[in-house]
This record gives sequence, structure tokens and C-alpha cells, in this order.
Amino acid sequence: MPRAMNWDTAVERFKIPRMYQGASLDCVEKINPSLAKVGRNWLGSPRKQSLYLSGNTGSGKTYFGIALLKGLIDQNKYPWIIYKRSYELDDELLKSVEDRNEAFVLEKYHEVPFLFLDDLGVERVNDRIIKQYYSIIDTRTSNYLPTIFNSNISLSKIKNNLGERISSRLEMVVEILFPDRDLRKEL
Repeated sequence: MPRAMNWDTAVERFKIPRMYQGASLDCVEKINPSLAKVGRNWLGSPRKQSLYLSGNTGSGKTYFGIALLKGLIDQNKYPWIIYKRSYELDDELLKSVEDRNEAFVLEKYHEVPFLFLDDLGVERVNDRIIKQYYSIIDTRTSNYLPTIFNSNISLSKIKNNLGERISSRLEMVVEILFPDRDLRKEL
């Protein structure tokens, strides 16, 4: 069995910005104890549900998601995790079509045990992206593979961006609403 990655490797591989490299649920606890509890419960659960983190820009979604990512990595049990910004996924999927290896790239996102998708809803919306995102989201939700989405768009409004089929699949995940404030400005 392959060894689990460590945090330094994850920071390098996923290009985690410096402001998030120290992310932890202990820091979340200082700002929002109930959210930190949700995170700890999720990390401690043997069957992790998919989460949809939604709220305004700067409300802490990315920080919380990266704190969960770090928590998973610290458990030292999971050799394969992917953290991807939505626009990076869009670029990779477009290139896969051009390079004629779309099925291979989609399979990676279908099978990875944990997928973190940051900033859902910022990608270029067209038929290709709808088809590819549907394939990933449908396969993952149908197979109960945990996916952590974060978005400035609430679940109730995501269908305006990504369509009804994707929106319907996302209704199977647990939405966590973040406070209506910009923590970056406050901190």
C-alpha cells in the first residue's frame, strides 16, 4: 500500500498559498467553535459525507476546507487525496480533450478517495464543462466518495451556473453555510 502524503508534500503538490499553510481546526475554533466541532466530527467519522461549503467571499470556506484537508493528511491513513481549484480543474479537463486523454483524466477524479474542489462556480460554463463536471459529481455522489466543494454560490442557486442535473446531484451533499461576513478584512 502506498504511503500517505505528509503536509509539506501536500502544500507543494497542491500549491497551498502561504496564508492557508497553517490552517487548522484549532484556529477555526477561535472564530467559530460550532464550525470547528462540525469539522472534528467529520474527520472522526468512519463514513465521511460530502460537504458543500457556501458563503460570501472571505467567509472562511477555503480556510476550513484546507483545515479538513490537513486533518485528513495528519491522520496518515489516506495515500491519495486531490485538492484542486475549480479553474485549474477546468483547465486540466480542457487540455485532456485537446490531448485525447479525457477518459483517463476523468477516471482520476471518479476514483480518488477524497476530492477537495475549491471555488465551484468560477469555471467557464459551456457544454463541455457541464458534461465533465456532471460525470465527476454524478460518479462521486453515486459511489459515496467524499467530496468537499466550496463556493460563493449557495446550493439553491448553483443550478443557474451548472444546470439542473449537477444541482440535483449536489442536493445529496451536506451544505454548510458560512457567516455573512468577510473574515479576511476582520483579521
